[in-house]
Amino acid sequence: MNLRIYNKILQYLDTPKNPEKHLEDLSKEELYLCDELFQDIEKDLDVEEPDFTMMWKEIDTKTKYDSFGFVLKMARFAAAAIIITVLSVMSRQLYLDNSIIVNSDKSVCDTNSNQPSLFLANGEIINLCKSKNTTISQIDGIELKNKLGKTISYKLKKQKTAIKAEYNTIVIPKSCSFRVELSDGTVVNLNSETKFKYPTHFVGDTREVEIDGEAYFSVAKNKNKPFVVKCGDTQIKVLGTSFNINSYHETGNITTTLVEGSVQLRYKENKILLKPDQQAIACAGNIEVKKVDTRLYTSWVDGVYYFDNKKMSEIMTQIERWYDVNVVFINKNLKNKIFTGVLKKECSLREMLEMIEMTDDLKIRLVNKIVYVE
Repeated sequence: MNLRIYNKILQYLDTPKNPEKHLEDLSKEELYLCDELFQDIEKDLDVEEPDFTMMWKEIDTKTKYDSFGFVLKMARFAAAAIIITVLSVMSRQLYLDNSIIVNSDKSVCDTNSNQPSLFLANGEIINLCKSKNTTISQIDGIELKNKLGKTISYKLKKQKTAIKAEYNTIVIPKSCSFRVELSDGTVVNLNSETKFKYPTHFVGDTREVEIDGEAYFSVAKNKNKPFVVKCGDTQIKVLGTSFNINSYHETGNITTTLVEGSVQLRYKENKILLKPDQQAIACAGNIEVKKVDTRLYTSWVDGVYYFDNKKMSEIMTQIERWYDVNVVFINKNLKNKIFTGVLKKECSLREMLEMIEMTDDLKIRLVNKIVYVE
């Protein structure tokens, strides 16, 4: 065991007042090691439970506001939240007796749940978590590789003369995300519960793909061959740009958020041109356009979610998608409770729920993959 971790634990146990100060400069990895050692120590020592109420009050006084106007629990918040998790040894054991811990690595799938699947044009189905670091196929000059079980890439090794495009489809289940590098250089980040259909190579005058779910596109520029994204009744046409599209069915609409460049959006009989920092919401035959802070809608690519006055029901829908659990509101009124803050997808489900619970006046229980909010 790391001597630094061991000394930190001893300092904590030997400090009667504000002992958590000794743990504040530890990294996340060190805190996990600290947690393991603390559990060993508590088997032999009568350790007094920390005063979590006072700890949280101290954290709350250090809340800061960023430039786009909502509360961010900055580094101090994140570190202290993990400290609370690490030190809650007495409640932790009771909690784990009736709960599960979900894999916190959301860049790839939880190996105990459904896994991302690739459906090739020839009918073959490939499990992308089992075929890591391999060349999946090399047909007609197209090389398809799986990089670390996180990214699949298509490279055109020689010019194809085929008239008909061959389509692949990738399906991303709950608790996963994935990245696709298309043959033209376009990069597509796929969020949980997303289906993406695309050609192994682009034929004709346009580059057409289809999306159902959420994806962030960084489109390679080609003024002679526009990139077209089809999503239900909505069609987005671009030359080279970066934008996010969200078409999850529970929202009842299709939301396009433009980061840079320009896109032409067509929805039924309506057509508009979006500019950077604008968002278009296509719903019920109409398109609503508004100016937004794009970070609120694109930060998921980096594993962070910003929530600005979001309903608790919307937050819990994200939790269901990230961790493949079901959420039940015992108190239905809490669905409309407003939440503002930052959540990191790298956190385990237990950490995530504890942070939400501590920043708001509600109680959350996790039993057999069901989250109860009351």
